[in-house]
Amino acid sequence: MSDAQFAHSTKLRIHDGVEYKSVVELTNVSGPSISADEIDVSSHDSWKHAPAIDECTFSEVDNTVTAGGHGLRDGERIRFSTTDTLPAELSDDRWYYVTNKTDDDFQVEKYPEAGVVEFTDDGTGTHSFHYAYPYREFIAGMRDAGEISIEGNFIVDSDNKSSLDVLSELHGGSELDCELEFPDGTKWAFDAIATAFETAGNFDDRVTVSATFKVTGQPTLS
Repeated sequence: MSDAQFAHSTKLRIHDGVEYKSVVELTNVSGPSISADEIDVSSHDSWKHAPAIDECTFSEVDNTVTAGGHGLRDGERIRFSTTDTLPAELSDDRWYYVTNKTDDDFQVEKYPEAGVVEFTDDGTGTHSFHYAYPYREFIAGMRDAGEISIEGNFIVDSDNKSSLDVLSELHGGSELDCELEFPDGTKWAFDAIATAFETAGNFDDRVTVSATFKVTGQPTLS
């Protein structure tokens, strides 16, 4: 049969190295379904996007951080920032854990139960402490064209069943150059690997096929 006999149907066509062969006259098709991965770019610096909770001062005398009515709890994680320099034992690029808190003062540890950080100076400038920024941050990542699922009937042409020969590549595991051609001439062109393939006979002597393709790369709609 020629392509002209299937002019009003949606077809799956597979390139045989020379040209696209119409292989399946489709009765049902879904996909591609393009989804975008999200890359979590939250980092140990994400606290910097959060406003300062309160100003504080440091005391090398008793290794305390003073912030009236701070509301912190033992074990809570915080960061410090400053307009000049923090005490030498503190850094603005790491978490600290609150311990020995009172209503207006607290001490910090580098790790839970690691021991109180002992200050050798009070730092200079205006100091503040921060909670972690409460929202994760994402950027768009890779795109996945997903899968294409088809159901339909084999197209057997007059050229020694060449379309069946092309279709036999479906179970070979190789990457196929495919296109879906719709009745109005619109086409999805895509490279894919067949991940499922099934045939059956029906009452009108047609051989039916159902298959699923994993799309690799970017499909093109034209």
